[in-house]
Amino acid sequence: MKRTLHLLLLAALASGVALAEEVPSDPPTPTAGDTLRFAVVGHLRGNADGELNPWIGKIASAIAADAPQAVVLTGDQIWGSYHAERVERAAVEADWVALEAALAPIGAPLLMVPGNHDINDPVTRDVFRERYGPRPAARRLGNTLLLLLDSTRIDDVVPTPSPRNHTRREALPAPQVRWIEATLAEHRDAEHVFVFVHHALWWEADAAWWREVHPLLARSPVRAVFAGDFGPLKFSHGSRDGIDYIQSAVAGSSHLNTLRAFEASRVMNYQLENFVLVEVQGGEAQLTVRTAAALSTGKTSPDRHREVYAEERSLRERIGRTLGGPTRRIVLAGLALLAFAGGALVGYRAGSRR
Repeated sequence: MKRTLHLLLLAALASGVALAEEVPSDPPTPTAGDTLRFAVVGHLRGNADGELNPWIGKIASAIAADAPQAVVLTGDQIWGSYHAERVERAAVEADWVALEAALAPIGAPLLMVPGNHDINDPVTRDVFRERYGPRPAARRLGNTLLLLLDSTRIDDVVPTPSPRNHTRREALPAPQVRWIEATLAEHRDAEHVFVFVHHALWWEADAAWWREVHPLLARSPVRAVFAGDFGPLKFSHGSRDGIDYIQSAVAGSSHLNTLRAFEASRVMNYQLENFVLVEVQGGEAQLTVRTAAALSTGKTSPDRHREVYAEERSLRERIGRTLGGPTRRIVLAGLALLAFAGGALVGYRAGSRR
């Protein structure tokens, strides 16, 4: 079965059919003419100031331009009172309402997997499940099966205020792995399968994912696995056994001090905000990477770059002014070498007299 992965910034898109609802007890028989178009976007949340991502309007407009029949959000959609001493249910619900309103212009259903900001204690967990249902969950859209997983972790008994520094799993729990195997077997007639999870659990070469989950996916028509969390990169892609592994995310504002302090933050800053468009038509699936708000964020402007590296440049300039030109630097280096050699010789002689 032919599959293509196009990493394009702009593309013309074909039209599709209406989105199916929840997985029915008797899934529809796929047909060769089935078409589906959906977008995948991760990490839409804003920062701790409680505001939405400042470019969410631009991002929503970019997604809407592709007229998707569904949008899959791959975690960390809201801030979720992440650093609050006590999580207030009303504040968490207000975050979700604001997000849904911002994405409403897309005009497509939202399918979600939770991130550690979305579920990080019993309150945020309950709000998510009440609004969007438990995870893992499956959605059958014609001849395509979507698996919505849950890589978050909270303890059954959480003290108040809740510690939120252990909300990321290193591997999926065994019951969820068994659920994947059973669901793939139940929908063995699906022609295409896509998997969604917040954390890139496959990032390390020796990750449990490769032993416990990937072999199950490789035996089924899984086309791609998506994650929406930040890692060393904002976007990454790899493949194994014909399955594309894609980490795709957008970011909010980048604080200048953070960019100056951490190289990893600078690397992500220079990657553009992105989402992935998935198009299925009959037996073929195509993935297209889109950028969003690239002309709006100012993150990659020359002025911003100069701001980020201003202190480093200033230090170099001060050292340069102190040392002077090339000739003076050579003379100073020679004098420093002589001083070192002289000190070593004096030390040697003093030691030999003992």
